[in-house]
This record gives sequence, structure tokens and C-alpha cells, in this order.
Amino acid sequence: MSRSVEENIKLYVSYFREQVQLVEDHCPKSREGDIHSRILYSAILDAMSKSVSVQNSNRERVVDLLRKFCNWSDCDRISLSHLYQLVRTKTESELTQLRDFAIQNMSNWLRAETIYLNRDPLFIDVEFVWPHKGGKLVPIDGIVLNKLQHCYLFYAYRNSLIHEFRTLGYHAELWEKDEPYYIQVTEYQNETTNELERSWQLQYTALFFKRLCLSAISNLENHFIQNQINPVEAITAGKYWLHELDI
Repeated sequence: MSRSVEENIKLYVSYFREQVQLVEDHCPKSREGDIHSRILYSAILDAMSKSVSVQNSNRERVVDLLRKFCNWSDCDRISLSHLYQLVRTKTESELTQLRDFAIQNMSNWLRAETIYLNRDPLFIDVEFVWPHKGGKLVPIDGIVLNKLQHCYLFYAYRNSLIHEFRTLGYHAELWEKDEPYYIQVTEYQNETTNELERSWQLQYTALFFKRLCLSAISNLENHFIQNQINPVEAITAGKYWLHELDI
């Protein structure tokens, strides 16, 4: 490996490690602070994704990074709470098997538990009972199955952070958790009734965002070294603000 490539890898890695540390140092452990930290961690993940997947859409770049470099073993699992919400009231015969699958699996989650993503079903298990037509999976209410995978839900969460400046979900965060979880939330259905509604709310914690960033940095460093890749080549110098003028 040439010295210039080695130096650029070290420069790249040290730069992003420093950015993660700056987010940690300047964002307080509070609801407002963790909105800010999530936004900044999302920006770091976006930036790093361009070093390994230049040609894809932004969504596919980030999803590819999550799958290959972030040590997130559950990223391709299907969120059971989202699947349940999608099909729980469906009465169509072609959805019966999928609805029963979701209801049966959800019944195994106990109210007092904190549920982690390893309790979510695998893609292949849901795919087996998802409706097919002509050998292809049929969207349900416009939702395709992969949109319920955590790597794609994470990107939806990222969009809410960056484009709407808000987190998704509305329960109190368990600050010390560095992995996603579900917790059951009980609320009144509306202000004029005493009827209660319970739902399993998914949470990607701020510490989890940080963990993804640190895992990506370490794994990208190894990837660049092993494949003699200069990550700086994926970044234009920035002398001009238009990419076409800076090539």
C-alpha cells in the first residue's frame, strides 16, 4: 500500500472519530440534546456511506452501510410492532395467515418486558406468509415488506430527524441503552373516553446511533486497509460548491 493511501485512511478515520467525540461532548443527555445528537450522528453515517457506495441513492447507501459495516445483526429483521399494526384488523382471506402470524408472535411479548430486536421475526419467516402474486410479494396498503426491516425503518427515522427536526415515538427514553428496544405504552384513546389503548413503541436510542458510527469507523478502516482503498477519493475538494465544477 502506498504511503499516501495509508495516510489518507488515518486522516479519514481520525476525522470521523473526532466528530463522534464532539457530538458526545456538546450534546447533553436530555430529550432536546439527544435530538441534536441523533441528527449529527445521522449526518456522520450519511457522510461515511459515500466512501463505500458512491453510485447508489442516499437511502440505499445508508442501508448498505448499516448492513455491511455497523455490526447490527438485527438490521434485516422485520419490526413485529409495525407488522402487527399493518395487518391486525385485516379480514381479507389472502392476509389471514400473515395476520395470525403477527398476532400470535405479538402475544408472546409481556407488558412488563423490555423487548429487544432479537425477538423480531426474520425476513424469511415473514416472507413465507406474506401474500404473493406471480411469484412476487404483493404490497399491503402500499407498503412493501422490506420497508418493515429495521435498516429501512432506521432510514425513515433519519429522515424525520433531518427533514422535520423531530424524533419518532413518544415514550421516555431509557438513556443507558445502546441497542434498540420496544416498550409498551398505554394511553387514552381520546380526551372524552376512559378506554385505554396499548401499543409497542420502538426506540432507537441516541447511544445506539453513536454505536453505529463507531462500528462503521472501525470496520471501514479495516475495509480500506485490506482493499487498498483511498477513502478521500470519494470526497471532492470542495473548492467549488457544485460537484460538477469540483471534479
